[in-house]
Amino acid sequence: MENHHIKLVIEGLESDEGHVRLEYFLKALKNLYSSLSKLDYKEAGGKRASDFVVVGLSHNSPATVELEARQIKNRPDVRALVFNKFNSTVSSIQKGIIPDDVDYSILQDLREIAAPVGRGVTTTQLFVGNEHVDMTEVFAKRIDVALADVEYCHGSVEGRLEQINIHAGANVFTVYPEFGASSITCHFPRDLREDAIAAVNRRVSVYGNMKYRKNAPFPHHIDIEHLEIYQDADSLPSFDDLRGIAPSIGDGTPSEEIIRELRNGWQ
Repeated sequence: MENHHIKLVIEGLESDEGHVRLEYFLKALKNLYSSLSKLDYKEAGGKRASDFVVVGLSHNSPATVELEARQIKNRPDVRALVFNKFNSTVSSIQKGIIPDDVDYSILQDLREIAAPVGRGVTTTQLFVGNEHVDMTEVFAKRIDVALADVEYCHGSVEGRLEQINIHAGANVFTVYPEFGASSITCHFPRDLREDAIAAVNRRVSVYGNMKYRKNAPFPHHIDIEHLEIYQDADSLPSFDDLRGIAPSIGDGTPSEEIIRELRNGWQ
C-alpha cells in the first residue's frame, strides 16, 4: 500500500525563537493545499477525487504538518499521479528547470510557499515520500523569472466557476474551462461582486483582458470586464414545458400567420 503523505516543515526566525508566525504558517498550508487540489482535479478529469486530511501536527520547532490524501468513495484513485506530478514539478524547479506542461497557477502557489524564506521564516521544506525539497529564495526567484514574461489579449472563456475569494477585497475566483487550460484565475471589479457570488458552481462565460505566459497556448489569468451566467441544464424547459405555447402549429394554419400572431403577443 502506497503512503500518500506529504509533510510541510517550517522553521521560524531566530528573533521569534524559532516559532512560526501564524500568517506565514497559514499561507504556506493554504498554497500547498491549493496546488495539490488543482493537480487532483486535473488528474481526475475535472472532478475532485481526493480529500487531504491532517494526520500529523507538531508545534515543536520546526513546526510540522503532515497531510494524507484519501480517495473519495466512487471516485478514481489518482493519488499516485498527483504526488508524482507534484514531485516532478518541484524537483525540476529545484534543478533550475520549469516544466513546459506546468500549470502556471500551481507555479504561483509554489512561489507563495517559498517567498517568505529569508524574510518571515528561516526555512521551509517539503517531504513527499522519499523526496525532499528546500523551498529557498532561489526556488522562488526561478519561478519569478518564469512568471515574468506576460502577453495580453482581450477575449472570452467558458467554464465552471469555483473557489471564489472576496475576503479583504481580493475579488478573485477560478474558472475551470471545458477544454484548454486546466484552470484560470479571474479578477473581477467590485460592481460584478454580486454576480460573481451568484455564479459559484455555475457554468459561465467571462470576457476581459487575458494574460498569457510566454509561449503558452492558453491564458492563466483574466481581468474580467463582463460575466455571463448560464442556466443549469436541469432548469431549462423540457419538451413537455413547450407543449401548447403555439397551439396553431399542426392544424393547417399557414406559418406566416402563426408567426404574426406570436409577434402580436409580444406587444
